[in-house]
Amino acid sequence: MARKHVLSTALVALALVGCGGSRSSSDVPGSPTPDPGEVVLSIRTDGTTMVSAGERSQVLSGRYEHARVGPGFPDDGRSVSGSRIVLQDTANQTTDLVSRFAIVETSLTKPPQMVDLPGDYDYDAVSPAADILYLVSHFSVERPDQYAVRAYDVKAGKLDDGVIADKSAIAEGPMAGRPVSRVATTNGEWVYTAYRGEHAFVHALNTANKFAVCIDLPEKAANVTDWELGLDERARTLEATSPSTGLRVMVDTEKFSAQLV
Repeated sequence: MARKHVLSTALVALALVGCGGSRSSSDVPGSPTPDPGEVVLSIRTDGTTMVSAGERSQVLSGRYEHARVGPGFPDDGRSVSGSRIVLQDTANQTTDLVSRFAIVETSLTKPPQMVDLPGDYDYDAVSPAADILYLVSHFSVERPDQYAVRAYDVKAGKLDDGVIADKSAIAEGPMAGRPVSRVATTNGEWVYTAYRGEHAFVHALNTANKFAVCIDLPEKAANVTDWELGLDERARTLEATSPSTGLRVMVDTEKFSAQLV
């Protein structure tokens, strides 16, 4: 069933500043034995999810999977220390009535923190300590690729007011596009995501300080859709390459500028 989207006038107004290792296993006999300390998710026949790590386990009501920014992307949502992970309910892909997430201590020594939000939200990123959960809010039926990024305060258990936006951008409209590639700094402070859309861009999210910068790729590369990102933290550069066209774009992660190379 296609996912539905509900228009929120208030949210659109807020969003006007913007720019264009764990495994899962099924609950069946013969599943491989996990490595010690690995968090394993097992969907059970009663529709619940068993979360296991070593000899400890917890059961979540619903069918959960590891958070990721989109199909084809690796599992994400893990704190830098590895002590906390984010899971998402698979039902989030078929309904806009409520979106559910679970924040789990990987030691499984504490109950999971459940996040139930009315509306249509997808996982986007987490802060280094996974105490801030960044979510993509969809709000347009006509343009399902339009979105706003919201921050969820894990300790307070609520969404922050407003949206995460590029404060330097001209108010041309809500952000729009689909993610195609992502890299992050070792300390988890910056997450860089390449988006395809009407004009290709890189969304640079500072997960520690709740702000973002949108970096439009050069005009010659505007319509390219198959970007792959590589980050050189020492040189403070981000390279975006397109296998189909051979185009290469170098992004200065200090000046937030991009040029063809």
